[in-house]
Amino acid sequence: MKVIRISVAAVAAILLALFLERTKTGIAMQASSMNFEEATALGVNVGRSNAFAFAIGSGLAALAGGLAGPVLYVSPSFGSTLGIMGFAGAVLGGLGSIKGAIVGGLLFGIIYSFASGFFQGYADVAAFVIFAIIVVIRPTGIFGEKTVSRA
Repeated sequence: MKVIRISVAAVAAILLALFLERTKTGIAMQASSMNFEEATALGVNVGRSNAFAFAIGSGLAALAGGLAGPVLYVSPSFGSTLGIMGFAGAVLGGLGSIKGAIVGGLLFGIIYSFASGFFQGYADVAAFVIFAIIVVIRPTGIFGEKTVSRA
């Protein structure tokens, strides 16, 4: 059953990456997220791109919930913990990169698993301390873009 969940998640991530990199709609969505004024000037319907991004995000959230729900205890506060860990994984991998988000999420999951083995009750604290150290060393993340200020 784990293999099916991992396979479905991998296929969804690959399809999302291909969609964003290879289709006009995906490129328009990325342009809208980077600078909506310039995207509008280039003829992108920013409102439609935002609505489409929301729909894709909602669909992926539903898919993730369907995959995680049967194996995790679901409660009203369920999403906050996973959301914080997901955000930490995205920051660790580098914001703005799907490849970075995937690698960062996997790396944060591995760190959390090892911390759970060594520091049972303090796994969250240990994982986030290690996360903080890595972010201090490399603030843009693993695949983050370096920005240059030319003032």
